[in-house]
Formats: sequence, C-alpha cells, structure tokens
Amino acid sequence: DLKAPEDIALPLSQDQGLIMLHHLLQNAQQHGATRVDITFEENPIALRIQDNGSGVSSRNSERITQPFFTTRRDAGGTGMGLAIVAAVLEQAGAQIRCLPSQQGALFQIDWSEGAHES
Repeated sequence: DLKAPEDIALPLSQDQGLIMLHHLLQNAQQHGATRVDITFEENPIALRIQDNGSGVSSRNSERITQPFFTTRRDAGGTGMGLAIVAAVLEQAGAQIRCLPSQQGALFQIDWSEGAHES
C-alpha cells in the first residue's frame, strides 16, 4: 500500500529507487511479509516502509544495515541487501534507520536538507 500524493518526486534517481525498493521488498518477503506499506512524509522528506513479516529484534536493529550482517545465514543470506540500500541512499543524501515496531520491520528513510532531485 502506498500513501503519498500523486505528484511526489523523491530526491533520488529512478535507478536508486528501484535498487532500494528491490532490496527492501525482497527482504520483507524473505522474512515472511505478505504486506508492505510505504508512507511518504513531506516535511522533512521521509519514507516509512512497514511490513508484516517477522521483524527485527531491538538487538539487531542497529546493525541491520552493516555489510555482511545477516540473521539468515543458514538460509543463504549474505548480509548485503540492506547494506546496499544504505549505500545507495547515502549517495542520494539520505539515511535509513530501523525503528521499533509492534509487528514486522519498520524502516524510515530520511533525506538531509541539502538533498536534491536527481
């Protein structure tokens, strides 16, 4: 479910957006999610991505975007998906954080004031 105005333009390129969405949606699916909600916040510019999967423990939430950190090594996880998302967003002047959630994983992407459309 997408909650955003129709004419919204995020300060990132189409390629950056596709990479970000691919990894976040793939990650949600791999953790049992059947629904993903994306909510746009205008001031300051931010996206919230919430899924209904198994979620992220508070112990892992700080490390979840570090390269090679994975909770799915036994299932073939490499720990690179969210690290790639973080690197792509950094190029676009944004950062991603894992926030506490009652159900599933909740990520917030924040753009710095200096970010611009690509």
